[in-house]
Amino acid sequence: GVGRALLEAARRHGQQLGALRLQLETGADNRSAQALYESLGWIHDANRHYSLPLDEPAADQQLFV
Repeated sequence: GVGRALLEAARRHGQQLGALRLQLETGADNRSAQALYESLGWIHDANRHYSLPLDEPAADQQLFV
């Protein structure tokens, strides 16, 4: 649907600008988004962990390129 169309538009726009790489991040537990990215050819590249010390747990992020 809409997410797929937006990601494809972002890819086309990046190509038109001459970008060599696009990347995005998503929550480690956001399996539906990860499945969408992989179905469009994005590659799981790395895990990044971020935290902001406000008595909140660290948020795990996954990087797709």
